Amino acid sequence: MARQLSELLESLARIVSDEDARSVASDACSAAAAAMAPGVLWVHRSGRAGDWRHLFEQRHLVAKEPGTPFEKALGIDLAVYFFVGACAYPTGILALLVAPLAGATHEGTFTPYDTGALKKHVAPAVLSGPWDDAAKTQHLNAHLGRSADVVRFLEPYLSGHFRDPVDYVRVRPGGSPDFPAYHGLVEVDVASRDRRSWTLEAQLHVDVEIPPDGLLLEEIWLDHQDLVDDLPDDFKRLARILPDGVPLAVAVAERIEERLRKAS
Repeated sequence: MARQLSELLESLARIVSDEDARSVASDACSAAAAAMAPGVLWVHRSGRAGDWRHLFEQRHLVAKEPGTPFEKALGIDLAVYFFVGACAYPTGILALLVAPLAGATHEGTFTPYDTGALKKHVAPAVLSGPWDDAAKTQHLNAHLGRSADVVRFLEPYLSGHFRDPVDYVRVRPGGSPDFPAYHGLVEVDVASRDRRSWTLEAQLHVDVEIPPDGLLLEEIWLDHQDLVDDLPDDFKRLARILPDGVPLAVAVAERIEERLRKAS
């Protein structure tokens, strides 16, 4: 099902090397990208007003039926979704920041875009045939990697798309990489552009344990103190509250960038 890392890297390198400006930029920031990639946190955004507490009562994220028929066609039966380095999912009242170790310790896959966006939000920049379910499944199959390889893929992905790798984290909704996504997909509606067409998504195929004293869960972002008060006591030390007027996605981006800079 998932491609070997060498195959994915070859596909990425071919696009990067075909453009002189892109190739030069990639070479210039490759060391910075290699240093940054292992520290990029994963983000799981979730929760509706009435049902978010069960995440902490059960102390694990439940793998559920995949969100698209394209994943199911490739044999993926269950998934817990994360965006790598960004709070890119548009809904949910909380965000969990998770160590990238999750990819190496759980069975899973990853893609260089949001799998859910395949349904209606992205399409090839240059159409060479019908963009139907079969074509979408084929595209997903060609870009599906193993979750254990996320960090090693992220290094050249960052340098191949950004002049400064940290821009991957800090780009706001409506923004885009310095160079087009190597996989060739773009937003169908430019007016509602967001980063899901080029942000790495990890799909873990088993339940993910998130005990408060474990190695995976690092921070819990919530939008006001009342929600923190409702957390089980042993999770409260991980809680962070959004600054007034700052959207969740922006606060998480600033926090991930802050942590990266402290680690550098």
